[in-house]
Amino acid sequence: MGKREKPFKLTWPEGAKLSMDERSFLEMRKGLEIQFKHMIYSQPGFKFFHSIGNTNFFQRFKTEDGIDFGVLHVYWDRDAENTIEYVDKDGNVEPRNKKGDWRHRWLKHEDGYPVVASRGNSPISEEGWNKILTIHADKMRESLEKSATKVAQEKMRELRKNSKTKLEEFFENFEEDPEDEKKILLN
Repeated sequence: MGKREKPFKLTWPEGAKLSMDERSFLEMRKGLEIQFKHMIYSQPGFKFFHSIGNTNFFQRFKTEDGIDFGVLHVYWDRDAENTIEYVDKDGNVEPRNKKGDWRHRWLKHEDGYPVVASRGNSPISEEGWNKILTIHADKMRESLEKSATKVAQEKMRELRKNSKTKLEEFFENFEEDPEDEKKILLN
């Protein structure tokens, strides 16, 4: 093996085109779909994603050898029948009888992705967003004021504790013999 080369890496002759039959292609897609969904479903906040606006997930799958499986779009469909059962920490299945479910579809990369508005279909109104942003800005300002006050108080304590030393140091530097200083000519 050469430097940093992956073991068992296959290289194809230049100009060779890889293809696979439809059944194998669909089986590979199904495997990719299951892995991607598992990654999303295993997130700690998964069961709350749709309620906070995380309703679309896109992932393109393409091999280094040029086989393009397309783009997997996992999305929340609010009118669908719920088919997901949640399992709690103890292993008990929690039935869900609510409307809405996660669905998926495969897209061709060349066709582009459907337009998804950043705040489209948000459960939070424009007034609600304004309140959230205002509160966030206020909290940031309060935090900055607290940290600035804390730094100023520490500096004041340090100056009070070392005030004589600082003054003596200042006067010592001030009273140095001016003959030792080099003359600077300004043109």
